[in-house]
Amino acid sequence: MAPAALITASYSDVLTHLAFAPAARTLTVTGTTPSGGSMSWLSLSPADPTLLVGTNESAQGEVRLFRIAQPAPDGRVTIDPLGAPQPTAGHSPAHHRVLQDGTAVLAANYMAGTLQTVPLTPLGLLPARHPLLKFPFIGPGPNPARQESSHPHEVYQRSATELLVPDLGADKIWRLAPSAPTGEWAIAGDIVGPPGAGPRHIQVVASDLYVLNELDNTLSHWTLPLALGTSASHHSTQPCTRLTTTGGAAELLIHPAGGYLYATNRDSNNVAGDTIAIFKLQPSLLALGAREPKWLREVHTGLSHIRGAVIREFEGSVYLLAAGQNGGGVKAYEVTDGGEDLQELAQVDVDKVTGFVWL
Repeated sequence: MAPAALITASYSDVLTHLAFAPAARTLTVTGTTPSGGSMSWLSLSPADPTLLVGTNESAQGEVRLFRIAQPAPDGRVTIDPLGAPQPTAGHSPAHHRVLQDGTAVLAANYMAGTLQTVPLTPLGLLPARHPLLKFPFIGPGPNPARQESSHPHEVYQRSATELLVPDLGADKIWRLAPSAPTGEWAIAGDIVGPPGAGPRHIQVVASDLYVLNELDNTLSHWTLPLALGTSASHHSTQPCTRLTTTGGAAELLIHPAGGYLYATNRDSNNVAGDTIAIFKLQPSLLALGAREPKWLREVHTGLSHIRGAVIREFEGSVYLLAAGQNGGGVKAYEVTDGGEDLQELAQVDVDKVTGFVWL
């Protein structure tokens, strides 16, 4: 069986190509591609997985498009630039989403508090046609050093007509819908989180909304649609014996079969490295059909400042890869015990990794 091929986003000047062979317990670098600098988020087009999209998280934010060739038997890949980059018209696009129909890239400008829609075609990106969406802000928030303005940190497409955007600065998850007659995305409502929590990344499973909060290291759970008087539950991503409020929760993954969530904790100040918290989803006592997260355990990784992580089923097993942006490289784990634990398989040194795509 050919190894799995992955590409890393990073704060360096290149995208790094990886080959992961679980049976051989190897993780190797197979090449690099120039990225234009600080390409911190990558994704594949759902409509054409040979199209790789990346955002350059800089003061002059840009979106770039690449074409990926079919990986070779040894896991090596060829990545070529496709067309010209397009501006995001905002500072530090930390995340983007390619729409399910593959027609546009929505870039969340973290420092600017805006959302830019960049049209996408099989031949390249096109200049934006719609005005920037500016997220409203009244502040500063309870954490004035981090909540001095709107900070959209992710764009999540729940359906063809609904986007969810967690805003770390505003402690809200914005709900966006296309407006008539132009079809441009507009604010249709919001979900208000705990003050000072700093929502960063989300997962939605059926009617369950799970929100990872960076600033207070918690995982929030809502049942959708929200009813009058609906409240969320909140769960620490750390054991009760070591609660910190320094902030650092970063990535939230869901097991391919459902049933478990994995949250990364950065900067744990532990010699054993940062941790990955594992939550089991179990029936809620408050809402029929809902599943409440229960903290099971944490796995120390030896990594420093885990920002990027990815989970995938491959060759009949499930694997999770995580990266230390500030040290430790990239590590590959097998997800064991049905989803309840992680076993380290391989490691490779790659600097400043912030995210992954699994080809």
